[in-house]
Amino acid sequence: MESNKDGSYKGWNSIWGKKQSSNDYSILFTKGKAKNILEFWQKCYYEDLKGLLKKGDIKRFLELGSGRATTSMYLSNDGYTDITLVDLSENALELAKVNFTNCNLQLPKTVLADARKTNLPASSFDCIYNIGLLEHFEDVEPVIAETARLLAKGGIVFMPIFPKVSAKKSLLSRMLFSPASLIAHFFKKAKKTSIVEASKNEESIVRNTYGPSYYTDLIKKYNLTGSCNSYNPYWGVNQNKQFEKLVTLNAYKFSYFLQKSFYKPPYMRAKKWNGLAYILIARK
Repeated sequence: MESNKDGSYKGWNSIWGKKQSSNDYSILFTKGKAKNILEFWQKCYYEDLKGLLKKGDIKRFLELGSGRATTSMYLSNDGYTDITLVDLSENALELAKVNFTNCNLQLPKTVLADARKTNLPASSFDCIYNIGLLEHFEDVEPVIAETARLLAKGGIVFMPIFPKVSAKKSLLSRMLFSPASLIAHFFKKAKKTSIVEASKNEESIVRNTYGPSYYTDLIKKYNLTGSCNSYNPYWGVNQNKQFEKLVTLNAYKFSYFLQKSFYKPPYMRAKKWNGLAYILIARK
């Protein structure tokens, strides 16, 4: 592959190589409290996944399109040992190894391969997951087909998806925590304050616009049962990181605590009008 389209290694190798030479978000795993929105997201994604693991005998894990492998680090930290990382970027897998080592976590198995064709044995994983992979494919179907092939009977798929979404969905968060950015947005002078844009759009990487029904239809085609719904209402809207840490982040943490107290996973559920992502959850 020569372009940055559809998960090609060149664009991602460049991005993950930059991560290794900088402390800027090179690792989002923490054994303590989340110190910023990105760490908070990652901890919540794992808590949502962990809540779903209570059903069934789930032992063999595959992070398909692992990147820095934050979710796998949380699994390892909780004592899971049969973890495999697949990524097309050598730099991503190397960064993951460095992060695991630096945090004194058992190194997972790593496979340099395309998420659409891993050449791994069929039905060999009980849980297949990734954070922000599917939106980077113009043709998502081969990834879903490979996921269905690799998933064992009774297994679970957990995939948060971050497509292009309307900034209108951040309206409530901006009203509460960043009214200045809201005013600037309406006057078309706003800088890109969404953490999704700031941390992900580093290169001309594909970001599709497919909606939940597209993913729901795809998993049905490959004999998986499940759904795709709005996810993660916790927008990153603050340019002032101190305000984010002291106010916005604590408000989000309290909201998530309430979600865990009264609902079943996934706890980061959102409404259609305020979710910055989708969550695809399926079983075989």
